[in-house]
Amino acid sequence: MVFLQCSLCKFKGKRKNAVDHFLKRHLPENDVPYFCVLCKFRAINKFKWEKHLSSFPKHISAVNSCHTMLSDKVYCIESDKKFELDISPNGQLIPIEYTSVQPSNIPFEENIEPVPEYSEEVVIVEMTEEDQTIFTLKEEISNLTDTLVKERNQFENYLNKMEETKKNLKSELNQTKAELHVQNQKNKENQTSEKEERRKDRKRSYQEPNKRIRITPCHSSPCSNGGECTPTGSSFVCSCPTGYFGSQCQGTPCHSSPCLNRGTCKPSGSSFVCSCPTGYSGKQCQITPCRSSPCSNGGKCTPTGSSFVCSCPTGYFGNQCQGTPCHSSPCSNRGHASLLVAVLFVPVELDTVENNVKVFRPPCPYGWKMNENKCYYFSSESTNWYSAKSYCQRRSSMLAEVTTRSKMRFLRTNAQVNGETFWLGGSDQAYEGLWRWTTSRQGFTVTDWHTRTIHEPNNRDGNEDCLNIHKKLDFEWNDDKCSNHYRFICEKSLI
Repeated sequence: MVFLQCSLCKFKGKRKNAVDHFLKRHLPENDVPYFCVLCKFRAINKFKWEKHLSSFPKHISAVNSCHTMLSDKVYCIESDKKFELDISPNGQLIPIEYTSVQPSNIPFEENIEPVPEYSEEVVIVEMTEEDQTIFTLKEEISNLTDTLVKERNQFENYLNKMEETKKNLKSELNQTKAELHVQNQKNKENQTSEKEERRKDRKRSYQEPNKRIRITPCHSSPCSNGGECTPTGSSFVCSCPTGYFGSQCQGTPCHSSPCLNRGTCKPSGSSFVCSCPTGYSGKQCQITPCRSSPCSNGGKCTPTGSSFVCSCPTGYFGNQCQGTPCHSSPCSNRGHASLLVAVLFVPVELDTVENNVKVFRPPCPYGWKMNENKCYYFSSESTNWYSAKSYCQRRSSMLAEVTTRSKMRFLRTNAQVNGETFWLGGSDQAYEGLWRWTTSRQGFTVTDWHTRTIHEPNNRDGNEDCLNIHKKLDFEWNDDKCSNHYRFICEKSLI
């Protein structure tokens, strides 16, 4: 592609752009065919001039005229020099003359100067690849600039709409506040009016004894829950709605606590509605997470909160007792383990027996329960906290330490199954109020203190320094005297 380079300002462009550039940038104002004094607009030909006039009608009064007089000032000038420029093959700018037509209503000088000649050379060069890249990038930058300006205008319009919406919402909020204020004032006035009426009644009863207001036993509305009060001598009788009972209708359909599994009972007419905890359902929350029998291999399911805990038979493990004695594929040489072959899983200390029959140890010792990767022993005898700790240490274990919520649920559920209080390995003997696990020396990361009826820990009598799961406190945590005798829970890793 051939591009032209201006020798005056190093402008590069196509032939048409080069001619327009010279006329708009380097041609004197007096030599421009059409020149606007107001906006410095330059037109090469009549078509572009009329287009300018139609785009800015405030400059002139009519499209066909390039002159208008406002306060004796000429706003537009049309030169009598009608020409354009062309480029000769040798690179010279050549003016092309036209017939000069002067409008009759526009005065021009009689002596018209000849069309000036321009000798500036325009060098015709081939643009290098780098120049072409720069020229293309400039065009892309120009397009991107236009796009950004357009998007900025759209964003500004969006911001203006958002601001208007904000103002409308603020106005509605203020209006709502005003309405609430008026309503509160009316309520206060009504309350004041009622108090004043009662005061006047009392005053009238003293001033006019013969017209004293009669007060009956039903004056204080003793019947609750919508019961109807009927005076009977010096007392009253309440007629209760269906489902309510008592001398003052204080007994509701929820009186007998019909909602199971800690469901919340709400009276509803003559009946009740139970709001069940997560995982429970049914009219009385009687359907537990164990309804679908999630524990396999004969495991016993116990609900705990919104989930459940499986107590697995000896040799089985997993959160649903899905792990069997054959889980680790103990039979070698492509042997298949089942209850019908001579592969035994019994709690003995032998590694092998005769007749090529292997005997394996279970994951936990006999009498211990497995949860996740730990074994737990729930004692059947009671002792103080110190003796319980020593007992666990003699059996290569420790008093149980609760570090996760799943472990907390497991211990609490098994304590509920046994129905007893159990010692745990927590204590604040070193520093009052700073509870730690005595074996690992770690602070508590999860807690399950009882706070419903008594706010634990409360250090009653100043000597409650040991932690247990107490059966009288919903099997939640309690600080207790270390000398008291309770059952205990030992914990150790899998064999």
